[in-house]
Amino acid sequence: MPTQYPRSLEPYSRFAAIYDRVMAGVNYAAWVDYLEQLLAGHGIRAGYFADLACGTGNVALELARRGCRVVGVDRSEPMLQIARQKARERGVRIPYLRQDLRHLRLPEPVDVAVCLYDSLNYLLTLEDFTQALTATRDALRPGGWFIFDLNSTHKLENIPEDTVFIEAADFALVWQNRWLPAERIWEATLTGFLLARQDPGPGLFERFKEVHLERAYEVSEVADALAAAGLRLAATYTAYTLEPVRDDASRIFFVAQAPPVRPV
Repeated sequence: MPTQYPRSLEPYSRFAAIYDRVMAGVNYAAWVDYLEQLLAGHGIRAGYFADLACGTGNVALELARRGCRVVGVDRSEPMLQIARQKARERGVRIPYLRQDLRHLRLPEPVDVAVCLYDSLNYLLTLEDFTQALTATRDALRPGGWFIFDLNSTHKLENIPEDTVFIEAADFALVWQNRWLPAERIWEATLTGFLLARQDPGPGLFERFKEVHLERAYEVSEVADALAAAGLRLAATYTAYTLEPVRDDASRIFFVAQAPPVRPV
């Protein structure tokens, strides 16, 4: 009889419990260093940031450590719970809000919104993508800035269609990749096993399954969506550089600005 796996959960539900360990190689301080490069390059002075799709709060914490005021927003409550715990442990005051980026509503306008680590690729239609950009524009002060990155089509269509195994004493993760060319979507199926009980007796593992989908967007599509949302595209960069976007760029950064007068 075949193994019966649980129904797929919302992305970043149970995966949240091991997310930071799986992503331990990510240098978030270097990401914020690059963000500061982009801010300086465009003459942007910011005191108040919104970290959109903030996950477990690593970028928000780094911004706060550098003296910035930050609000974090994410759709996943399990990820936000971890972010809040980190802030408490470090004695840092960061409000974290559970919101869908398509319906973003911040308590007050921010100077700069950032959305990093290909989070916007998770919006699978141009309509949803544009809706999130429009909501972000409304969350910015007049003349405020939005900086975000996307995985490029070049990267997504060239991710090997293989299976990766990650194992530790208290969890195991099976990560399966495939590219869906007709839909222009990269699919990652995560089947995880989390240690649920260790004592007394042998450890028992909880099994979960999450399917993560990312849509590939061309730079021209993003430019059109920004214009439709009322944002001015100021620049695009090959990730971690100040160079124009190369054909082989795996990640692309976008810098956009809100209009100087808030739309009525």
